Amino acid sequence: MHWQDCITSTATVLSFSQASVQDRVCTDRKVLQKEPLQLNKDIQEVPVWGLDSYTRRMIEIALEDRVGPARRTEASLRRFIEKKLLPAINAQSPDHAHNINYAIDAILEVLHSDRSSSLLRMFSCSSTHQHSPSLLRSDSPSIN
Repeated sequence: MHWQDCITSTATVLSFSQASVQDRVCTDRKVLQKEPLQLNKDIQEVPVWGLDSYTRRMIEIALEDRVGPARRTEASLRRFIEKKLLPAINAQSPDHAHNINYAIDAILEVLHSDRSSSLLRMFSCSSTHQHSPSLLRSDSPSIN
């Protein structure tokens, strides 16, 4: 048997095995016995915004500039983007959601109203960052 035939045969066997496992899991969980979800009854269609990898990295760099190294970790930046920024973007009306400034303003409002916020402590500037622009916008109020 030629090596290319062996690869093709292996791929075919793996494909059938995968389908068999999927069928077994769906049968065990009784997936096909459940009623399908109905749009506007069981689920609602809403616009959702995300970030491409370039935009996400630019936001991370902007935050790295603003947040002191003692308070900044890769996990804290990821948590901020996923748990604060993206929900703030998606909470905006569809005509504002494309503009990150509205989401930043909403986050800043929450930070200013809750001085005990762990997020506020995270964004408190160290002495080396006191004159850097606030978060992502140069016209945002300082959160010091």
